[in-house]
Amino acid sequence: MNYELDYFDQILNLVNQGIAIQLTDIDIESELSGELFRIKQRIDAYVPLQDIPLKDYINYQLSCFERFKLKANQLVFSPQNQQGKEILEQFETAMDELIDHMYHHYPNEFNLKTKATSSYLLDYQKQYGIHETAFLKTLETPPIDPKLKLIVENILISNPTHHPTYLEIEFKKMLLDHLALIRQGSALNNQIALLLIALRYNHPDLYAYHLDTLHQRQQKAISAAEQFRDLILYRKELDQLMELREKDFFFQNPNLKSILLKAIDAEINFLKDLDFLNTELIHSGILDSSYKVGLSVRQLAFYIFLNVECGVITERKAKTVHQYIVANVSSKEAEQISEKSFSNAYYVHHPEDIRRVSEFLAKMLAMAQKLY
Repeated sequence: MNYELDYFDQILNLVNQGIAIQLTDIDIESELSGELFRIKQRIDAYVPLQDIPLKDYINYQLSCFERFKLKANQLVFSPQNQQGKEILEQFETAMDELIDHMYHHYPNEFNLKTKATSSYLLDYQKQYGIHETAFLKTLETPPIDPKLKLIVENILISNPTHHPTYLEIEFKKMLLDHLALIRQGSALNNQIALLLIALRYNHPDLYAYHLDTLHQRQQKAISAAEQFRDLILYRKELDQLMELREKDFFFQNPNLKSILLKAIDAEINFLKDLDFLNTELIHSGILDSSYKVGLSVRQLAFYIFLNVECGVITERKAKTVHQYIVANVSSKEAEQISEKSFSNAYYVHHPEDIRRVSEFLAKMLAMAQKLY
């Protein structure tokens, strides 16, 4: 593979040595234009060899252009050497032009980890700057989870100490394009989080966010059956999620969708093991299948109603309370309480049931006063 920057190196050495270049002897702009045309022709005319495929050749030339930019930027000039500064600016623009040429004409071979050129970054700002700013404002609304907000901000907001690569800018473009299609609403967190998985953004923070969300959903479930149902639905949602990029964003990290599916399977297996253990304990007589109370279904419903109304039970959703009681409590009449029967009795109170519950409460009050 041929090194194509000999002309640039020669001029750079002259500038570095402080040798003034006589514009009458050298027409920099004309020679620069000719060299750029020659190098582009050399690149476009390259015929892949068995031991040097096109991708290797393109990446070699890219690395040469990047190293030259780095070498030129490391030169230090005195304030009086204005000519040297102008030449370096021209050289940097020339290297950017060559890099952009390969980006546009060799997309399959181009190394996207190459630092983005100034012209490419400017094009991004022109096309996506308004959309980026608008979405960052959307992140300020209360429904957005702070952890998810930080993840998205780290993607969209450039770090001043870090020069973005083509890969990072391309990812931002794709993310903003898909974010524009998302419907605003209560499920905004879930939509954004799933979109990042679909875009194969496999950052550890996103994995931690999904695990934390999963555990929160599990804690809200009032029974093991509801936990199973939620895990199965979540697994189905992930399984059917179409990945929108060919490769993971962080090549050194595992695929996020795959490890989340493994995490869900682990939760499901844990619940199965727990259910098996409970069944064994119940069958052996060590553990009761549910809490038994000395009240009828109607009396129990009225007693729970009083607990909710007086603030002993802080859950205000009646259905949630009903489901929990039905799943975990058995009355003196039945081992398995019907949710419909319990719900009816919760709202319609019979005098006899009120009297019976009042007797229990009177006994409890008398004992409390005695112990006071």
